[in-house]
Amino acid sequence: MPLKRAVLVDRDPLLLSKLTGEMSQSGFIVESLSSGVGLTPDLLELSSPDFLLLDAELPGVKYPPAFMVIIRSLKSRQPVTIAVSTSHDPKGVTFQLVPDRVIPRAQLLAEGARAFGIELSPESKVDVREIIDEVLGQKCVGEMQTLRVKIDLFSKGNFYVGRDDQLGVFIPTVVLLPVGQKVEIQLELMDQPAFTLTGNVAWQRSPGAFGGRVVSGIGVKPIEIPAPHSQDIDHFVKTRQPITWAA
Repeated sequence: MPLKRAVLVDRDPLLLSKLTGEMSQSGFIVESLSSGVGLTPDLLELSSPDFLLLDAELPGVKYPPAFMVIIRSLKSRQPVTIAVSTSHDPKGVTFQLVPDRVIPRAQLLAEGARAFGIELSPESKVDVREIIDEVLGQKCVGEMQTLRVKIDLFSKGNFYVGRDDQLGVFIPTVVLLPVGQKVEIQLELMDQPAFTLTGNVAWQRSPGAFGGRVVSGIGVKPIEIPAPHSQDIDHFVKTRQPITWAA
């Protein structure tokens, strides 16, 4: 019998770690997101979750109609339980798609996965101290690193564009640098000589994200793109569409 899949979207990385640990030990394959980074309709459809948790007040995410279409499509193909967490009065929460359950955030924080009606075994207890150490470790930003990436019409590396329409660089890698890390990029565009960019890691996608069916890597937001290369990049993205990053 295949394992159940769960996608958890919540602003609190500490709570996400707790829920992920509890649900993983209860037989779920769990994907979690603590921001709008990577939360796109295509990835949601690829994950085909049996359980979906959405944070109603997730900063920067308004769950546009595209998400509602994908969720309705998922529910038409397989049973999907949709839960929405909120800090407001659940009776006052308006949502374009009526969820199976609206959970007060206080209840979710107090009960963890039990708030979803999931019975936890004794070994499903999660050490909060370990979670805190993990979260703090993820926030540590080290010295500047140098990465090399080649981008052409068929490469795994590509550019991405955010809501501010600013272009960034997606670097495929299984070694994920922490968000905020300063990096130097040796970028080879098509068959041209490599040039240097500096920037900061804006988001990351883990190797196991969405069943391993998407390329893992990091998105780097350049501090500045040198003028001589800006025109070449503008011309390239008209030929190959950049990745969309909904932050």
